[in-house]
Amino acid sequence: WARLADFIRRPSKHSLACRERSAL
Repeated sequence: WARLADFIRRPSKHSLACRERSAL
């Protein structure tokens, strides 16, 4: 769970890239 919380608190750059691709 610690990793999950950290991931939510600090979204990785990969997640941002995925969102950008989805927007396209």
